[in-house]
Amino acid sequence: MAFSYKRSDSCCRQVILPGTLDCCDRPRQVEAAVITAHDFLLGRRCLKLAWHRFNAPELLAAPDPAARWAAWEAQKVKALARELFPAGVQTPREGATEERLAATSRALRQRATVYDAVFAHNGGLATVDIVAPAVGGGWDLAQVSSGMRSSRQNLEALAFRSHIAGGAGVPVRRVFLLRVNGGYIRQGAINPREFFTFEEVTAQVGGLGAEVDGILNEIQATARRRESPEPGLGPYCEEPQPCPLQARCWAHVPPDNVFQLHRLRREQAFAFARSGVLALQHIPPGFSPTKPRRIQLTTLATGRSFVDRPALAGFLSRIQYPIHFLDFETFATALPPFDGLRPYQQTLFQFSLQVAPAAGAPVAHHSFLAEGPGDPRPALLSQLSQHLGESGSILAYNAKFELGVLAEAGAAFPRHAAWLEGLRPRFVDLLAPFKGFAYYHPAQKGSASLKAVLPALTGRGYEDLAIREGNTASFEFLRAAYGEATAEERQATRRNLEAYCRRDTEAMVWILAELQKLAAG
Repeated sequence: MAFSYKRSDSCCRQVILPGTLDCCDRPRQVEAAVITAHDFLLGRRCLKLAWHRFNAPELLAAPDPAARWAAWEAQKVKALARELFPAGVQTPREGATEERLAATSRALRQRATVYDAVFAHNGGLATVDIVAPAVGGGWDLAQVSSGMRSSRQNLEALAFRSHIAGGAGVPVRRVFLLRVNGGYIRQGAINPREFFTFEEVTAQVGGLGAEVDGILNEIQATARRRESPEPGLGPYCEEPQPCPLQARCWAHVPPDNVFQLHRLRREQAFAFARSGVLALQHIPPGFSPTKPRRIQLTTLATGRSFVDRPALAGFLSRIQYPIHFLDFETFATALPPFDGLRPYQQTLFQFSLQVAPAAGAPVAHHSFLAEGPGDPRPALLSQLSQHLGESGSILAYNAKFELGVLAEAGAAFPRHAAWLEGLRPRFVDLLAPFKGFAYYHPAQKGSASLKAVLPALTGRGYEDLAIREGNTASFEFLRAAYGEATAEERQATRRNLEAYCRRDTEAMVWILAELQKLAAG
């Protein structure tokens, strides 16, 4: 049994002195704080983050579309898990903490399975997805994870919950994590017994439980401080996901910094930062002087781009007209929305295709965007086949991704398999000259991504668009197709998705034109 920590407990209450931030930016002072599993993980990660959670929560970034979708889907996954524990008692999800604690207590006295059981101990407040009577006495705790693997974060959150429940007088017998079975393939209604993997983590959680009280006390003490702690830069700024305070904490990091150095291990970059070396120009002379790093440092010093014309000419010689500039958008969900899908399988829902029939000829644009929640792949593949023709190069940026999703589509729809396999030799990866440093501009900041290369090489970008990157595109589509968007919102989302995917292929057209000019000298 178990729960996924992809949501945040909303029942945290804190006692504060009156007032908010004043004109001197002095934060309100916390007298006492109730620590939830979410708060516990924040403090475990970074005490500065925990301090802001209680003293200046308005400075924490609002959840992005991906986080909002993950929270929405996590509730769906949890509802599916409850089918394995029928006839449970649901405690109030909202309302006064005392009422939720009392509802949990009443259900436990009846030896009933409890959904969203709430326990309090030593300043900690834990919500457990499922608490079930154990054979022979005691209780089994289960948390439901939307992930396919157990993580350190899962185990630490479970250790917190188990410790708080035990401290509240609940004899915890076993602790389980219910996580997604990545090998499950949907056929018909989702079968929860096949969809979930039961992982008993009692021993791991028990080993971590001894640390909980000490961490709770540390978070409480930190929350009462008048000033935020300043732990400095470290891996916790980026893991397990980017910190919402990163922009503030990294404000002193120069635009051209050691974290951008080609293939520099993150541990080494943070070691440089701790020693006071932040600017890329200040890296010690002779430090692992690979060719890409020399190019980075030289272009930064001169402010001019690096161009390897023979390498560019060799790359361009592989491209044959008619040129097809192709970009896909995909989604991946924990709960497969239709038959034949695995959890988190990348699923095509959109393409943009620019076709240049000959040098200097007008470029034609073709596109596809799924209309609704059904399987979009058959219609997408059918329409794509009408425009790719039988000859000419197919340009993609990071073509490995496009080839991967096409291979999965061929496996799902065998009648397209031979045609899709025949496309493979025609693909040319436009990422290659940038990844291989045949071209580099210091404005790329060490990145070869499309979003970094386009403005550096052409002066164009995505700033005028409502959707500016792929993850947002995926989750906006999911919200429109499977979520609770209004008809008006769906229409706006469709326009924004069309514009975003088209910009990706326009970007490739513009980039190729610039590379052709550079190669010609």
